Amino acid sequence: MRLMRAAWTLGRYDAILPREYYELLPMPARVVGRVLRLGSRHISGDPGVRMATALEKLSPAWIKFGQLLATRPDIVGDKAAEGLSRLKDRLEPFSHSIALHSLDAAFGEKRAALFPDLGPVIAAASVAQVHQMTLPDGRKMAVKLLRPGIEKEIAAEGKAMALAARLIQVLVPAARRLEPVAFVATIRTALEKELDLRREAGAGDAFGEIVAADGYLKVPSIDWERTALRFLT
Repeated sequence: MRLMRAAWTLGRYDAILPREYYELLPMPARVVGRVLRLGSRHISGDPGVRMATALEKLSPAWIKFGQLLATRPDIVGDKAAEGLSRLKDRLEPFSHSIALHSLDAAFGEKRAALFPDLGPVIAAASVAQVHQMTLPDGRKMAVKLLRPGIEKEIAAEGKAMALAARLIQVLVPAARRLEPVAFVATIRTALEKELDLRREAGAGDAFGEIVAADGYLKVPSIDWERTALRFLT
């Protein structure tokens, strides 16, 4: 059902089996493309732009999928990659009460002392959002929290992507050289790694040590006491 919803949405925006590639497609693919485009009113712009718009109508997992595709012009082509690079990553934030509840679940009784005054959301993206926080001693913090349930959502959408890749590999022989199954597996692995904010914290620490040597940049330090699997401060 998830794959059908994604295919229908992409079809409505003529972002799957697009008309620009009609002459290159086998007859079965042409027929499927026409069926998916039935009743569509959203077919302006090039395929990359249309795909970006369609993915924004789907879940955050598909937005992240599109952003990763934008880094692979060798797979999707330069023009499509350029269109996908416009994908917006500014979504509605989840509520302040949910943020506090998730911190309580992770830090227990220490939460009130560690996060005494969690401020407003300053950025909300597909996988996480960031809050501002000022400690009693005046230090300013940025607290990044994963979206509730994002792990299950990405796992479920990842299965849909994997099914799509297997179907493409079977039904479109010309696409086999691109190894769609292996490509989607790589994307799923990358998405799963983004769900452990300790990895990002470790990379931030390492980057800070590197740039400290020349003094051109200042990298905010990681507060490991306030950092965990789903939180980064």
